[in-house]
Amino acid sequence: MINRHNKNPPGRPTFVPTSEQRKQVEMMTGFGMPQEAIATLITNPSTGKPIEADTLRKHFGDELRRGVAKANSLVGQSLFMQATGGGDWTKAIPTAAIWWSKCRMGWKETIRHQHQFDLSRLSDEELDAFERIAAKASISGRDPGREGETLQ
Repeated sequence: MINRHNKNPPGRPTFVPTSEQRKQVEMMTGFGMPQEAIATLITNPSTGKPIEADTLRKHFGDELRRGVAKANSLVGQSLFMQATGGGDWTKAIPTAAIWWSKCRMGWKETIRHQHQFDLSRLSDEELDAFERIAAKASISGRDPGREGETLQ
């Protein structure tokens, strides 16, 4: 009779991962493969069949945790070398440097629209009205021409 609390039936050997399988799992995790897909590629030598996802998580926990970190580390190192040219600025790749500055340094491209207005063309009455509106906007922090919008 099979003991229902033990997942392995009597006489069936426990799965023991090989070092090659550990490397494979770590690499596939780093590539972003789902655990279910990885499990289908790892064969249990005692059965000749793919392992289950639960078995993968049980026996390859360290590899599943390290795989993404190692892959990100390698990509980050490669990107950094491209952005800096490995210390030789003549070999730096501008696109990599731009990406790094935006993502890692928080830099961004901004477009500013500035409107110029020739105040000398206004009549005295128009100039007074303009000054009143501008003063009101600077006191309230709101653009009087746009209801509810805050000036920046």
